[in-house]
Amino acid sequence: MISLTRLSGSVFALNSDLIERIDSTPDTIITLVDGSKYVVAESMSTVIAVIRAHRAEVVALSSYVQVSPEDFISTDRPRTAVRPTLSVVTPPPSSPGPTSPESTRHDPAGPDLPQSGLAARLLSTEVPTRAHPAGPQAAAYSGPHSEEQH
Repeated sequence: MISLTRLSGSVFALNSDLIERIDSTPDTIITLVDGSKYVVAESMSTVIAVIRAHRAEVVALSSYVQVSPEDFISTDRPRTAVRPTLSVVTPPPSSPGPTSPESTRHDPAGPDLPQSGLAARLLSTEVPTRAHPAGPQAAAYSGPHSEEQH
C-alpha cells in the first residue's frame, strides 16, 4: 500500500498493484483496474517514485523473512510418517522345462503355471477395438454415438 493525499488534504492508502493508469492533467488522476478514479495532490512522477520505492521495499524485505517448509503444512489432518511409493518388479526368469512360453502365464503371487481350458482361451482371445470417432477411421466407426444410428 502506498500513502497518497487527496486534493482536500486527507491522506489515504492505495494498493499500488491495482493501478492501471496515471494521468497528468492539471491534477494527477489515478485510475484503478476496476475503473475507479482518484485525484491526488502528488505529481505523476512523485506517484511513480513512491510506487517504485514501495516495490523495492517489498523485494528488499523479502530477504529478511524466514519461512520454513513446516509453515506450509496444514495441521488440519495428521500426516503419515511414510509416504506410499511405487516400484517396478521384474519377473523371475522362466525356468527351462516342458512348457512353452505361449502356454505359461506369470502370476506375481506364485510360479509360472501352465494354462489350460477356459482360462487359456480367455487369455489368448484378442479384444476387438474400435477406432476413435475423430480418428482417420471416423467414417467406418459404428459405435453407439455414430451418425448412422441417429
